[in-house]
Amino acid sequence: MYLKTIKQISMLSLPIFIGNLSPVLNSFVDTIFASKAGLDELAGVAIAVAFWVPFLTIGFGTLMALIADVSQKFGAKQYKTITHITHQGLYLGLVFALTIIIFLCNSDLLLLYFNDDEKLQSIAYDYLFYMSFGIVPLFLSFVLANYSAGLGQTKIQALIGILAVLINVPLNYVFVFILEYGGAGCAIATALTNCLICLFIFVYIKTHKFYKPYNIFVQLSSIDWHYMNHLISIGLPIGCMLFIETSLLLSSTIMMAQLDTVQIAANQIVLNIEFLAHNISLGFASAAAIIIGQLIGAKKFKQARFTAYLAL
Repeated sequence: MYLKTIKQISMLSLPIFIGNLSPVLNSFVDTIFASKAGLDELAGVAIAVAFWVPFLTIGFGTLMALIADVSQKFGAKQYKTITHITHQGLYLGLVFALTIIIFLCNSDLLLLYFNDDEKLQSIAYDYLFYMSFGIVPLFLSFVLANYSAGLGQTKIQALIGILAVLINVPLNYVFVFILEYGGAGCAIATALTNCLICLFIFVYIKTHKFYKPYNIFVQLSSIDWHYMNHLISIGLPIGCMLFIETSLLLSSTIMMAQLDTVQIAANQIVLNIEFLAHNISLGFASAAAIIIGQLIGAKKFKQARFTAYLAL
């Protein structure tokens, strides 16, 4: 019983970990290419990332609640309800995405308070502006990945994680060096990668036979404010927790923003390693939540309790 449950959690968590590893690797790729473009470019990118990523985690954390809901409905075999709540997740994801886009496009005023170097401010703002073009596909991809994970299909997260890195590397080279966009080229590459990944996951779910019974792309549900409030009430505390954790990790970059570019750049490299360790535990927790949710949906409460204790 113990070994079977541990194996089940491990099998689910490995693809999630690989998928979660993708943003860390992409950030590492950005760090390498931005550093090759110059320390000023790297420092500007570091400030931009520290400026907006904590707010991204609020949306991502809130939408993670969708995994538990989908897994419970899957365990209870309420397939039509899965389609409905996934649509609500997509709507909420769009709300978070548009809010962040407005924030990024007006970030030039706020950046004045973080660093008085006009060149770094310009690099950071350009990065945030171009990044805004990839926010909507990023959130849509995240919701669809959570929907798939709730159904116990976590392999797609590993696929999109690997694919994102393979796409991001050549795009970074093109925009940073060939087209000479500098640090902003990293954001353009990431935004384009987000769009391509969103297209990939859409086609994958649309064409794969496993997802046929749910038909989430056939007809969209109307907005369900009651469920939306439920999703926010469950997910927002998760988002706030991730916001605090991420802010603590990235606060060093904000505090160092007044220092020279070498120190900011070195700090960014260390942060990539810290986020790697953080994503290991996050992947394991997500896998445990999927299994527990499916067991609760199937009304196997004793097994769900056992799995929860074992995961801890």
